[in-house]
Amino acid sequence: MVQVRFLPGVQSKMSDNNIIILTNTPTQKAGEKLAENLVKSKLAACVNVLPKGHSVYRWQNKIIKESENLLIIKAAKSLEKKIYKKIQELHSYEVPEIITINPNNIDAKYAKWINESLNLE
Repeated sequence: MVQVRFLPGVQSKMSDNNIIILTNTPTQKAGEKLAENLVKSKLAACVNVLPKGHSVYRWQNKIIKESENLLIIKAAKSLEKKIYKKIQELHSYEVPEIITINPNNIDAKYAKWINESLNLE
């Protein structure tokens, strides 16, 4: 039997609504442009742009090593498809990384702020 425990100050109902989406961009400027677009359009409450990560991956049967910028996008589950579409529309990569993470716990005040910052109509 699975036992559910709640941490003080953490709630579960709103955390079911909140997601984190990861993507990366080839330049800091591209990451900042995408982040600003998502926040201005109220698709994301906050986007962290972490610079100069190093990626190693296979593309068209070649091993590629590049610097990339990781974007951590905080949003609502109901906006996930719109965010994916916006990333695909604005991204320079043919196949951008777009991964959704569903958090187990979110601080109640932070979850409230995320939801108040978004266009959840």
